[in-house]
Amino acid sequence: MGSLGDKSAKPLEYFVAYYISGNGELISSSNRLYHQDNWTIVSLNMEPVSAKEGSFDVTFEEISDSVGNLRLLAYWYVVDGQVFANQRAAKLQQIANVILGKSEGVRDVIRSQVITSDADKQKKQFMQK
Repeated sequence: MGSLGDKSAKPLEYFVAYYISGNGELISSSNRLYHQDNWTIVSLNMEPVSAKEGSFDVTFEEISDSVGNLRLLAYWYVVDGQVFANQRAAKLQQIANVILGKSEGVRDVIRSQVITSDADKQKKQFMQK
């Protein structure tokens, strides 16, 4: 990634899935961020980030396809206004909110981009977009 004039920068893909409480199940082991037959996890970690949305933990996955193309994913879950990097913690909060009768909905926020340089350097720039 680079400046606005950098022709080598790859586009940043941004996806948000939102489920209103009681209308589907976003946080589930059957929901996938990518087709697992085509991609393999190279690295997976959670890191704190500061972004336009505020400071919170984000899950970063570096994935590779069969010919070695690399892609960086960053994702987090928002459960009734609370941000979670961990899927299990988000699911537990969702269940607790449903039991307490105060569940409004769940969002999954995903950013994805082809890795064009050092992945650690790109992570920092990636979250500033």
